[in-house]
Amino acid sequence: MPILSKDKFWDLYKDVPQDIKDLLFSEETGNIIEEICQEHKCPERFDSLLDCVSQALLGLIHPGELEETLINDLKFDKTQAKKLSQKINRLIFFPVKQSISLLNQEESKTIPQKEKPASTGEDKYREAIE
Repeated sequence: MPILSKDKFWDLYKDVPQDIKDLLFSEETGNIIEEICQEHKCPERFDSLLDCVSQALLGLIHPGELEETLINDLKFDKTQAKKLSQKINRLIFFPVKQSISLLNQEESKTIPQKEKPASTGEDKYREAIE
């Protein structure tokens, strides 16, 4: 998970929908993450979890990759990461699901897609028939 500079944050922030902007600075979002940390006995990870959620809301992490990010970057075990990501998805991401979808669609338009090689019509795995 990349560390976000203030300049990068504000550049990304200006392009997100208003409901996500509101959610990023909402006291309720912080309270939800704090409750999740308390419930899962990891209050010392509040800051890193908040950063992770913020990056997902800004479009840097796809919400579907949250569990993987919790495992790989924040070093949660698989069971705990699954529970945390489910709770975050339900309580934080779900209410702004449409805006997140739009944000991810815009992001995918800016990422160039790999071109498929043109088909030659030959199947190199089959023997020629004489």
